[in-house]
Amino acid sequence: MKILELKYPDSDPEQKLYLHEIEETGVTGRETEKSKIISSIIQDFSGRSDAVLHKEASGKPFAKIGDQKIEISISHTGALLLVACHSSKSVGVDLEKSDRKVMEALRRRMRNSEELESDIALLTNIQIWTAKEAVLKCMGTGLRYPMRKIRLFRAESQWKAEAEGKLFKLGYMTFREFQIAVATLESESQLSKK
Repeated sequence: MKILELKYPDSDPEQKLYLHEIEETGVTGRETEKSKIISSIIQDFSGRSDAVLHKEASGKPFAKIGDQKIEISISHTGALLLVACHSSKSVGVDLEKSDRKVMEALRRRMRNSEELESDIALLTNIQIWTAKEAVLKCMGTGLRYPMRKIRLFRAESQWKAEAEGKLFKLGYMTFREFQIAVATLESESQLSKK
C-alpha cells in the first residue's frame, strides 16, 4: 500500500493526514520502516528534503526545516500508520479498530461532568476514546492527563473539545474498519469555566 492522503469534512487546508500500511518485519525492522515513512511524509508535506524530526520534552513529535516548525502527530494500530501534519497549529490523531471494545465503565471514567448527554449519546465509546486521545496528543500530554478533564461538545454542527482552557476542533472519519479522530488546536486563550 502506498501512502494515502486522507480528507475529512471541514479539514483545515494547512493540515494533511497520511495513512500507510507497514509490512510485518519484526519490531526493529518495523521501527526503521516507520521512521522512513514518517520522513517521506514530512518531505511530501513540506516539499523539502531537509526536514529533521524532533521530540518536545513531553515526547510530542515535530519537524523542523531551518526555523520553520511543522506540527505532527503519529498513531498506529496493527499494520496501519497514521501521520497528521500541520504548518502552524498543534495537531493530534488517534487511529483505532472500530470494533475495539471500550467498556461502559471506562466510558463513565472518561466522561466530563460538563458534557451534555444529548451530545455524547451521538458518539460510540470508541469515538469518544479516539477524540479524547487525539486531544491528549495535540496537548502533548498523552494519557498522563485524565480523559475526564476533556469536555467534548457540538458547536454549530462541528465537534469541539475543551481542556486546560484550550479549544480544539475535532474531525472524525472511518477508513476500512478503523476509526480516526483528529484534534487541531483552535485557541489557547482561557475559556470561561462553567
